[in-house]
Parts: sequence; structure tokens; C-alpha cells
Amino acid sequence: MFERYTEQARRVIFCARYEASQFGAPEIDTEHLLLGLVREERLVGNLWLPRAQPEIIRGRVESWLPRHKSISTSVDLPLTAASQHVLHCAMVEADRLNSKPIGIRTPASGIDSGRGMSNFQAFA
Repeated sequence: MFERYTEQARRVIFCARYEASQFGAPEIDTEHLLLGLVREERLVGNLWLPRAQPEIIRGRVESWLPRHKSISTSVDLPLTAASQHVLHCAMVEADRLNSKPIGIRTPASGIDSGRGMSNFQAFA
């Protein structure tokens, strides 16, 4: 499923999975993808969120995400329908741009169009 994704984009998804497990979520939701992007963005120099401060984004997301007992990172967590939609939008955008690889900027555009992220505009 992730063959077309660049290493950085795969790390975003990996970080999202980690975030979901830390929140005790049974699935990887769009908010976890955003947290994964924020985490990866710190490593690549804020390519996509140049004006946003990662700590503010994290704080806002944490304020509305429920926290449960964390789940082991060895447990496989599925993507929610909304997260699948985000990744599909990223693939469609890459295809529109005639780009075979799906990079870190492409998943970000998918998050922007993702369902369930109505609060996302507060960060842009």
C-alpha cells in the first residue's frame, strides 16, 4: 500500500501510528496523521507548516483528542476511513501532478482535504 510513498512520508505515517498508540486510540485517525506530520516536520525543517509552531499544534490537538491507556506499539492499528481518505487524496494529488512518489508535501495536502479535520484551518 505504501510503495509509492517516500521515506519521509512513510515516517509521517509511522509517527502517526506511534501517536495513536500513545493516546490509546484503536485506530490511526487524521489527528494522528497531523501529529505525525508535525513530528516529521521538525526533522525536515518545517517545509509544510512554516508559520505554525509545533508545540501549539500539538497542544491544540491534545486538547480535543481523548486520552486512554496507551497501546503497545507492537499492536497493529488500522487507519480510520477518514485517514484512508486523506491518503487517497494524497495519491490523487500526486497523480494530478504526474508524480510517481508521494512525498511529505503530498500527504499534507491530503490532510488539508481530509474529513474529520475541521479544526485544521486553525493551524494554517
